Amino acid sequence: MPEEEKAFSFGSTPQNTTKPMSPKNIRNKRPFQEEVKKMKKIIYLIILLVTFTCVSVQANTYLPSDDTFIDERLPDTNSGAQPYMIVRSMNLPNFELDTLVKFNLSTIPSGTFISSAKLNLYYYNYNDSNPSGNPINVYRITSTWSESTTNWNNRPTYDSNVASTVSGPGSYGWVQWNVRSDIQGFVNGSKTNYGWQIMDASASSNSMIYFRSKEYTDSNYRPYLEVEYGTIYVDVNAAGSNNGTSWTNAFNKLQDALAVAGQNTQIWVASGTYKPDQGGGKTPGDRTATFQLINGISIYGGFAGGETALGQRDWQNNLTILSGDIGTVGSNSDNSYHILTGVNGAVLDGFVIRDGKANGSAPSDSGAGIYNSAASPTLVNCTFTANSAQHGAGMYNYQSDPRLIRCTLTANTATNYGGAIRNYQSDPRLTNCILNGNTAQYGGGIHNDESSPLITNCVFTGNSATTLGGGIFNYSNSNPTLTNCSLSGNSAGGNGGGIYNLVSPVACSPVLANCILWGNSDSSGTGQAAQINSGTPVVTYSCIKDNDPNDTSIPFGGAANHNIDDNPLFRDAGSGDLMLEPASPCIETGNNSAVPADAADLDGDGNITEPTPLDIIGRPRFADGDCDKTATVDMGAYEFVWIYVGDLDGDCDVDFADFSVIANHWLAGK
Repeated sequence: MPEEEKAFSFGSTPQNTTKPMSPKNIRNKRPFQEEVKKMKKIIYLIILLVTFTCVSVQANTYLPSDDTFIDERLPDTNSGAQPYMIVRSMNLPNFELDTLVKFNLSTIPSGTFISSAKLNLYYYNYNDSNPSGNPINVYRITSTWSESTTNWNNRPTYDSNVASTVSGPGSYGWVQWNVRSDIQGFVNGSKTNYGWQIMDASASSNSMIYFRSKEYTDSNYRPYLEVEYGTIYVDVNAAGSNNGTSWTNAFNKLQDALAVAGQNTQIWVASGTYKPDQGGGKTPGDRTATFQLINGISIYGGFAGGETALGQRDWQNNLTILSGDIGTVGSNSDNSYHILTGVNGAVLDGFVIRDGKANGSAPSDSGAGIYNSAASPTLVNCTFTANSAQHGAGMYNYQSDPRLIRCTLTANTATNYGGAIRNYQSDPRLTNCILNGNTAQYGGGIHNDESSPLITNCVFTGNSATTLGGGIFNYSNSNPTLTNCSLSGNSAGGNGGGIYNLVSPVACSPVLANCILWGNSDSSGTGQAAQINSGTPVVTYSCIKDNDPNDTSIPFGGAANHNIDDNPLFRDAGSGDLMLEPASPCIETGNNSAVPADAADLDGDGNITEPTPLDIIGRPRFADGDCDKTATVDMGAYEFVWIYVGDLDGDCDVDFADFSVIANHWLAGK
């Protein structure tokens, strides 16, 4: 077969295999050159899409609701209908003229962090002396007024502290004042928005400065307020004013950003290490200090600093670490009890959470990475590692249903329950997650107690329990649902290397579909009991190792439940690579209808009711793995896909649907 017609497998690493040309797989293929042309067209269209990359900061322009000027010489005159406004020195007796302007800011969400606010007036004329260099000050008005009734005699009061100042311009054009502090006060509720009074603070100048008003016929010269809000910046290396308004002026400490964050705010954090006892009024060395997540606030890591769009970050290479190593560096005896504390409605995306140590009295004995009590945050692209606790070293959930998407929990250690995760009366949802190398007495990966998490496209490998449940331990009416999961290489000193289900006080009945449990071990060996032990599990369309794959007995209902006991042929199980080889019996043998809804919106298309469309590494879940024109889901977390050049959706054809795959990922910032 010509080299250019060899197929390759689309994934995080290529599969070095060639598509066998059996009669079932022979089909008319386009020449390689035609595929290349099509891919060039796709790439060209992708370049055009760059202009649609979303920017998090919201820039809004507001026009005045009221503007006017008041004249000390004509104290009863209202000038609200004039197409101009005037300012003259406040220090000239009986000759002062001041401009008043106000904006309706009710559309800015309450509590939002303001990154920039600029008041803009167009200067077009002057009388008498040139105002160049005069201090033109803005003062915050502190009482009500209306442009249709206000004059000198009934003028509003104002705060005598200067809100902002500029030097009088030397030429006509726009004059701009920084009013961020006042706008932040308005949206926080610490100040009331009555607008501003603009005054010339020069000692003796008789300049009369003319500005256009909102009544001016040409809208291009009317006053306006430009406000940017929605993003707080954090960079441990920023050397500016450290007020969080830009990358240059970013906060150095994450706690400082959390202290000022309001609703509908994003916090962007550059690579570096951040500790919960630093900033935000925290006491250095305080083990109880924690990064308290906030309802309505999304925190994103993985920035280099300087990005203007969320999709520009690289969280895999720009490591943003939340570290519990707050005391003596390298010694965990004085580390944070809870690096993070969860809350409903919060999002954390793109962080490494490490070195927490929950060894205090309850609740400081649980959740060294994150502690959730009646709290259901969303965690995306996060790694929990090297955390230790009595229960739930990586994560502890009590009456909480957090969502974990594309997260890794590795090398966490619990002395009792749940090396990676301990769930008590909680039903979290894990999608496309990896649990590797975690240890505990019960439930090296996950310990469930009266909990029924939904686990989809996840891998459990190398987890260990000294007693029961190397991968998962289910206790007291815990009935998790596992779909398209792979459990291999987990071990237990007692029973249930893969999954152990306790039968009392209430029997546990996990539900498994499209799963692979192979190569797990316990005190009985590596047979069926080491894969799933005890309880009343419901297992369908799954590959379960038993004591003799060559006999007629197949675990958990056998062929009637579409289960198999044949070697799944992992690519390299010894190194934790659980992708499937081309001859795997798990290819195209799952159940499409068992695939749950895409609640995590893995493909970023906004459709959360469609079946989960991607596997654990982002390949099409419903791929035609044997090119028979029927796409049937595989067993396990990894979908095997024969891909020809340009065939990104794995349907053995190159068409517009392949372009859509790239376009959707591009727009989603992936």
